Amino acid sequence: MAHLAQFFFKDWYGDVLFTAPAVASQVAKPLLRTMLEELHCDGRKFTFLCGHDSNIGSVLAALDVENYSLPMTIEKKTPIGCKLVIEKWEDAEGQVFAVLNLVYQSTEQLRNMSLLDLENPPMVFPIRLKGLNANADGLYSFESVLGRIEAVIK
Repeated sequence: MAHLAQFFFKDWYGDVLFTAPAVASQVAKPLLRTMLEELHCDGRKFTFLCGHDSNIGSVLAALDVENYSLPMTIEKKTPIGCKLVIEKWEDAEGQVFAVLNLVYQSTEQLRNMSLLDLENPPMVFPIRLKGLNANADGLYSFESVLGRIEAVIK
């Protein structure tokens, strides 16, 4: 039981330090500026930015995401090794969309030190942005996601 309490306090501590709205937008600005630059790079196929759970927590709070609780993990917001993945999609008509997902290993995968592959994939959890409407496929217009980021870093 003490083991579970430690994760509760870690999550609570991270929330207090990095996800309070007034703090999150200030803490996340430098990373969001870099993310915005990368999202504007024409022809870019892949960008990897590395940080900590506090970076993910502050970015998500600054972007005003809907409340969530991740399944199959003890840490319900930013589990160890999680990644925020922003995918850019273009349809046949040339409309550009974005989807945001948290990708992470389940507690069992971490505990068993399982290799991730097609038969044992990581968990993928969609992140929803308050006030933005996703289409039937769960995709946001790319411009609305860029607009959300730009509004935060102004």
